[in-house]
Amino acid sequence: KKPVVASHSGGVPEAVIAGKTGLIVPENDPGATATAISSLLFDDQLARRLGEAGYELAHARRHSAYVDSLLRLYIS
Repeated sequence: KKPVVASHSGGVPEAVIAGKTGLIVPENDPGATATAISSLLFDDQLARRLGEAGYELAHARRHSAYVDSLLRLYIS
């Protein structure tokens, strides 16, 4: 349940929804990364909200993937 700061590369946008489950920064931009981390350090409510939302998304996706695999097993 921790907030995430990640760069917009690879599969990150699939795992982190900008402004909802974490903060996305441009690749190779240490200034933007530092600003994003600072915003989480100084805004407890934002950090808590992003951490909770990220946890809920990961939890839902994990259970959804499990249910999907079971359905495929039974349908096959």
